[in-house]
This record gives sequence, structure tokens and C-alpha cells, in this order.
Amino acid sequence: MKATDGYLGQSEQTKSDLKNALKLYAEWQDVYLPRQAKRASDLATLKRSFKSRKFPKASAQPFIDRYVSLFDAGDADALRKTQLELPWAHEIFPLYEDGSDRSSHSEQDMKRFFEIKRKKRDQTRQGEQSGCCTSYAT
Repeated sequence: MKATDGYLGQSEQTKSDLKNALKLYAEWQDVYLPRQAKRASDLATLKRSFKSRKFPKASAQPFIDRYVSLFDAGDADALRKTQLELPWAHEIFPLYEDGSDRSSHSEQDMKRFFEIKRKKRDQTRQGEQSGCCTSYAT
């Protein structure tokens, strides 16, 4: 009887261990794999950028290390932050007239930009409707 109880207890423990292992595996598939795929994709993007500009590999390594350290620390903007440090960052993130980069501007700035565009468009439409811009055939 003791042997049977021991076997059943061991069987329950094995089932419990298996369930825990399956939960960990599911979490690994849902969290770790996509994260590593993003890391590989971002690294490939950086390396393509270096290769297209014929940047020396020895000079590129600190930027790659910086990206890896930011990414491993959990920074969601690791690629953007690394790209801002590149010598050709102004090509990736064009600057405003005042010298600040567009990547750091807030949503408010974008809303203001589009409001100005809408006002100009509306003024143009009002001018067309009032007939100031119509041509007369002679």
C-alpha cells in the first residue's frame, strides 16, 4: 500500500512539474521568441546601415554593443536611440530649422503642424469660392 501511495504521489508531482514546464514553454514562446526576433531584425537593420555606408566594422561595433545593452536593459526605443548617435543620424531623422530632431517632437507639435496645413487649405478653398482666382474668357 505504501508503494502505491508513493507511486501516486510521485505521479501527481510529475504531472504538476509537467504543467509548470508547459506554462513556462508557452510564456517563452509568447514573450521571449518575438523579443529575440525583434532584436535580430534591429541588429540586421543596423548592420545593413553600416554596410551601405561602407562604415568600418571596428567602428561599428560600439554602436552595436550600445544597441544590445539598451535592448537587454528593456529599452523599447533601443534602435532609435542608437540610430540617433550614428554619424548620419540627420539623414534618418531630419532636423527642424531650429536644429532639433523630428523624432523627439511630441504629438502636440504634429497636431499643430496639421492644423496650420488645414488652415492654409481652407483659405485657398475660400479664395476659389469667392471667385477671386477665376479667369474670364474674352
